[in-house]
Amino acid sequence: ADQILEYLDPLDTIFKKKFYRDSCKYVNGVYVKDLSVCGVDLSKIAIVDDYINSCLTPSNRILVRPFFGYPNDNELNRVSLIIKQFLYVKDIRTVLNK
Repeated sequence: ADQILEYLDPLDTIFKKKFYRDSCKYVNGVYVKDLSVCGVDLSKIAIVDDYINSCLTPSNRILVRPFFGYPNDNELNRVSLIIKQFLYVKDIRTVLNK
């Protein structure tokens, strides 16, 4: 995950905090991301995930296809374009819920 975040934000201007599995809740045998417990304004936080049911705040999610190492995979470029739009809005959910 760190390598992807460095690619998306090489100057550390977009991501102020990073959360990993240890920040998740374990519910019914599944790790669930609950962004409300991160102590961050939900208008300023997003999650990138390839599992549609893993997040309790879907309006903050960037859903991606799983990565299998295919040379023509362009998901990272797609996510990069979305994240760059965050710099120009007060509430990133306006970008995510277009």
